[in-house]
Amino acid sequence: MLPRSLIRPTFALVISLVSTLAKADAALDLVFWNSPVSVRLSQAVVTQTYQDSSGFLWFATQEGLNLFDGKRVEVYKPSAADKESLASGSLIGVREGSDGALWVATTSSLQRFDKSQRELSRPPGLDNEILKIIAFQIGPHGKVWMATDDGLAIYAPQSEQLFRLKLPRDQFAPGTGITDIIVNTNQHLYAAIEGYGVYSLWIDGEQLRVSPLATDGGVESADLHELSLVGQELVLATLDAGLFLIDTDTQSMRHITASGGPFDIPSNFISATLWDGERLWVGTGEG
Repeated sequence: MLPRSLIRPTFALVISLVSTLAKADAALDLVFWNSPVSVRLSQAVVTQTYQDSSGFLWFATQEGLNLFDGKRVEVYKPSAADKESLASGSLIGVREGSDGALWVATTSSLQRFDKSQRELSRPPGLDNEILKIIAFQIGPHGKVWMATDDGLAIYAPQSEQLFRLKLPRDQFAPGTGITDIIVNTNQHLYAAIEGYGVYSLWIDGEQLRVSPLATDGGVESADLHELSLVGQELVLATLDAGLFLIDTDTQSMRHITASGGPFDIPSNFISATLWDGERLWVGTGEG
C-alpha cells in the first residue's frame, strides 16, 4: 500500500486559519517566487517537504530524496550497487528526533542519515526485516513508531530492537491497516484507521490495545489522510470530507467542511496541514 501523499500527489497553496477555526484573522502579506532549487531536484513533483534542526531543507519526490543545505542540492536515489543509497520503495518522508537523529522511511525500509558523512544506512536490527511502512513518527524518547500494512512496528535505537504488533482482529477486519499515526510528548499514541475512524493505542504486554476516540459522525466513512496534533486536539485531514478536530480529553469532535462562505475552507480535499505555533495552515485541492 502506497502512502497517501504518493497515491494522489499534490503540492497545493495554503490558506491560514486561526487556531479556533471559527473566525478570520488579519490578512497576511504572502509573496511567492520560483526558486532555482526546483530545477535541481530529482523530479518536479514534490510530495513532502521537511526542515531539520540544522536548517537544511528536505524535498521528497517520486524519483528520490533531495537535501538542500542553502548552497547546493544533494540527490539520494536507490542503487542496488550502493548499500548506503536510498532504500527502494516509495518515499514516506524525513523525521528528526529530539536527539537530533534524522530518519528516512520508504515503503520498504527505515534508514538513519549521518549528518557528518551525509550517508544513509540501515540501523542494526533491521538488516533482515521486511517492512511495509505507511507512515512513521519519532517519539519523545527517540523510538521510531511505524504504521504498517497490518498494525504497528516500533524500533528502539538504544537496544537496536524491532517490535511488531498487529491490530486486534476481533475489532478489525482482515487486511485493515493504519493510515497515519502520531505520538504526543507523553508517548500517547493515536492512529487513523481506514473504514473505522480515530483510535487511541497502547501496548499491553505483547498485545496492541485500542480504544475509539472518533468512530462516527462521518469520520468512519471518510477517506482518511493525515493526523496532526495541536495542543490536546487531533486534526484529522481527509481527502473527501474536510477536517475533523477531535479533543483527546473530552472526545468531542468538530467537523469543518467546504460550505462556500468567505471564511470556510475552499475544498474538502485536504492535502496537508501545519501548525506554526499560532495558526493552522491547511493545504487543499483549491488553495
